[in-house]
Amino acid sequence: MRRMPESLELTVRGYWASRVLLSAVELDLFSAVGDGATAAEAAARVDADASGVARLLRALAGQGLLECEGERFRCAPDSAEFLAEGGASDSRATVLHMANLWERWSDLTQCVKDGERVSGPQRSDDPDWTRAFIGSMHRRARLSAGPLASALDEAGLLAGARRALDLGGGSGAFVHALLERSPELAATLFDLPEVVALAREYAQEAGLAERCEFVPGDLHEGGWGEGHDLVLISAICHMLSPADNRRLLERAAASLAPGGRVIVSDFLLDDDRCTPAWASLFGINMLVATGGGDSYTESDYRGWMESAGLAGIERIDVPGLADLVVGRRD
Repeated sequence: MRRMPESLELTVRGYWASRVLLSAVELDLFSAVGDGATAAEAAARVDADASGVARLLRALAGQGLLECEGERFRCAPDSAEFLAEGGASDSRATVLHMANLWERWSDLTQCVKDGERVSGPQRSDDPDWTRAFIGSMHRRARLSAGPLASALDEAGLLAGARRALDLGGGSGAFVHALLERSPELAATLFDLPEVVALAREYAQEAGLAERCEFVPGDLHEGGWGEGHDLVLISAICHMLSPADNRRLLERAAASLAPGGRVIVSDFLLDDDRCTPAWASLFGINMLVATGGGDSYTESDYRGWMESAGLAGIERIDVPGLADLVVGRRD
């Protein structure tokens, strides 16, 4: 009998390292440790058991996330930047969102047997959950919003555009990038009421609130008006079933002015539906977390857009994980 290959064994127990990191961020231990603290000092700051915190700190040090000298620990450079309060690239909201998904992923076996999620819906009535989720999406979106706006501008899709609609706009990061690139553009952000409230805060921080209209509602019900030059649907389609996406794109197309365009930004699977690995794994995340979502191919989006009466459909590759599929209303 052969010993299991180390690469396979590491994958099997990979959740150990992940869970240690998630729990540390849930406790905000990296902020508590900062430039230096003993286990007892860190435990007092996060109101946790000193012996349990000591074990967790040692495991974090073993992964290189903390540095240890005797009884004192301090954040490694990447941990200080990404995982502690005040870090230059504070990503705790993103990690907390991953922690919120932990229980859903624990249901994966049953989800596969049933072919659908077994936990409750992804949306939560907990304001802290919503703020963590939108905060996570805002950080990710800010990193990709600039390249997206640049790609649209270079393709000539912003020229002459006056009205943009961001469906399921979340924090509004993509709208902000479009507004900053196109001074004559005004935007409408449509999302759930609790999300719109957060989006308004982000727009005020960015100094763009006066150029944005915030409309609360439900994507499944429509109600976002007509005459838009651009309709952006970013990181939404993967949460919906194929039938829901077909309906969404039909309504989006109907809301365009003549010559207007629907722009879908999402993770695109290759036609084999296995690669890239990130997109196929994300499809599993949608299985455990949504009521029918998945990762989709460029061909899927082309089919839905053609069914919606859109023409001139093209794919635009953008740096990062998501790419664009664009269709025009004649």
